[in-house]
Amino acid sequence: MCAASVPIFQSLSIEELHELGQSMHHKTYRKGQVIAVSGDPVEYLMIVASGRLNLVHTSSSGREQVVRTVGPHESLGELALFAQSVFEGDLICAENASVCLLHRNSVQNLGSKRDSYR
Repeated sequence: MCAASVPIFQSLSIEELHELGQSMHHKTYRKGQVIAVSGDPVEYLMIVASGRLNLVHTSSSGREQVVRTVGPHESLGELALFAQSVFEGDLICAENASVCLLHRNSVQNLGSKRDSYR
């Protein structure tokens, strides 16, 4: 279950984790594939199940710098679950990858349910 590996979800019950799991989409990417470009809106929490993704900044001269690598059981886009956010660089698949995608609406809906139980 991809969500169980994300620190912000560690306080959720098994039932809540299962509900998030049912809301996830699974996607595969090929090495070199551009997943998002700098400035694109971030609408999903991305949890890497296998492979690696690189967040890359490109200077005006064309020089690329990897600013973050996201590997298995790591996530990208946590802030986007709670506020509008954009990619700060190009997201490129560094090696074939399998990724779990969780849309912000799924987390917000779960939060609304939790609040109604209190």
